[in-house]
Amino acid sequence: MTTASKLSRRTVLLGAGVSVATTGPFFHVTPAKADKGELVVVGWGGSRAAAMRYFLGIEAYFSAMAAPPAQQQEKRLHDWFALTEQHPRQLHELERDEYLAIKRRELATP
Repeated sequence: MTTASKLSRRTVLLGAGVSVATTGPFFHVTPAKADKGELVVVGWGGSRAAAMRYFLGIEAYFSAMAAPPAQQQEKRLHDWFALTEQHPRQLHELERDEYLAIKRRELATP
């Protein structure tokens, strides 16, 4: 289950049915199992998921700039996938190895 600590690396104030905009795109959360403190993100439209993927892509791009130039592309791929896996219910589509293979093929094609 997704917990509040996994929704974002930023501080997010959550409550029943509150839309939160502190992470960029809006998350709409509702309590799932209050006794366990678990949350379910609902109302996640395709455009919001796409916006979040772009947002995480920008994060991955800038974090990879600290790596040596020859390693930046691979670091971006790994970082982006790791960031999207922090939101698996909304953003998970492929397994890590499958995603990396596809992206490496795309990047190798001129």
